[in-house]
Amino acid sequence: MKRKRITMTKRILVAMLCLVTIFTCIPMSAFADEASENVKVQSEDPLSVEEEIETTDDIVLEETLEEVTEEETLEEVPEEISEEIIVEQQEEIIEEEIIDETLNDVTESEASELPEENLPSPIKSKMLAAPLGEGETKVYNIYVKYVGSNTDLGLYSGLGEASEGTTVNFYIYDSASFPINYISVRNSKNEEIIKFYYAAGEHIFTMPDDDIYINIYKLGYHYIYTKSEGAGQVMASTSSAGVGETFTVTQQANNGSVFDYFEVDGTKYYESPLTLTMGDHDITVVGHFRSLYSPTVSTSVTPLEAGTITITGDTTTPGSICDVKVTANPGYKYDRLVIKYGNNTVTKTSSSFPYIIPSTNNNITFTAYFKEDTNVWNLRANIINPEGGKVSFSKDKLYEGETCRITVTPNDGWKIKSETWKED
Repeated sequence: MKRKRITMTKRILVAMLCLVTIFTCIPMSAFADEASENVKVQSEDPLSVEEEIETTDDIVLEETLEEVTEEETLEEVPEEISEEIIVEQQEEIIEEEIIDETLNDVTESEASELPEENLPSPIKSKMLAAPLGEGETKVYNIYVKYVGSNTDLGLYSGLGEASEGTTVNFYIYDSASFPINYISVRNSKNEEIIKFYYAAGEHIFTMPDDDIYINIYKLGYHYIYTKSEGAGQVMASTSSAGVGETFTVTQQANNGSVFDYFEVDGTKYYESPLTLTMGDHDITVVGHFRSLYSPTVSTSVTPLEAGTITITGDTTTPGSICDVKVTANPGYKYDRLVIKYGNNTVTKTSSSFPYIIPSTNNNITFTAYFKEDTNVWNLRANIINPEGGKVSFSKDKLYEGETCRITVTPNDGWKIKSETWKED
């Protein structure tokens, strides 16, 4: 028994795919000869083969199958030829290694005295295999901030940049007008790398793979950080303040958003502007914003059984991006997708695309339209010598992209001579 799988990709109006199978009778004398040799042929399992057959506009695929006898074997390479190939490969490897070692041993002055034909070939040199820039490290910036002053006081002496992993030495000068409380070395994410409680003098740290901010804190002064959650900005009246000093925090919501509240050390403040008093540590003020809109999403398909719409991602937050994918069922083709919300209508012909959720309180509807697929293949079998076997199909018709399994089974005393795929 032989099986095949075919996938339809050809587009035609109406077609008929025909399998012509020819069975050949096996002479009884062959059975007698095989029986005399004590070979039992009917106990063998049926042959099962699966193949993908793709049809094209002007090509008819024909296939002729031949029975493989027990005497047929894979052709092997003679042993002596294999040995010669291995020896030649080994000689080439040894030759390249010798050339590479020669290149490393010959100095520039010695190379100028060698005959040109004795010079090692640079193409075979291992020295050229190293990637460009190997061993180099990225250089990051070093910034200095004075917490308690808006001007550069010139108390820092050191590098303005350094490579990752290098040791950074810097010196801090003492100042009567700016008594230093401590020094905090932070990265661009405001994460503290190291803290120095002694002020004036030399300080050392290892450069990470990020820009560095050396924050020099004035005695009694602390830094003010601002952060936004949602669509808006938070602003402080000053970047630092002394213990007991007051400062003001304001906010600005983006279009389509509204301010909700400030959060400081776990406490929520709903007034804006907000006046705060500096304590004995840095302060982070988080402004929370929410959207004015709450859109909803719904989908529909016409005809109902024609296909599906899949939407993945955030569909409730304006400005978020979701992925839309339309899939047609067998027997149908995708036509278009109509998106509506309020008085807005958008038509898409692509079956897969990203979509930005608009700022609306309306329901967003996605309606996919499909057409009936007229590119259909009807399948039938034409058996020559029908008493020799049978042909069966898993489907009687195929649409574009579908797969059908075809099984050809010869009767006892018959074998498959040939198969031909034809279009009627």
